[in-house]
Amino acid sequence: MKSLVCTSFGTAPSMVIEERPKPLPRLGYTLIKMHAATVNQLSGQIRRGLFNKATAPLVLSNDGAGTVEA
Repeated sequence: MKSLVCTSFGTAPSMVIEERPKPLPRLGYTLIKMHAATVNQLSGQIRRGLFNKATAPLVLSNDGAGTVEA
């Protein structure tokens, strides 16, 4: 699957699109096949380094639209 990955944080964050393994469904979680995703305000703050607990590389995008796979 394709993932938007933040490889560094700060005023000039670096982001790349990487091929990653498809996650396996786990008990208590839902697997969504994303059709559209966005980098929202929270992702922007993370990219700028405003969350000290974030470590690179970090897969971004927690907003989107898709269909339930499992």
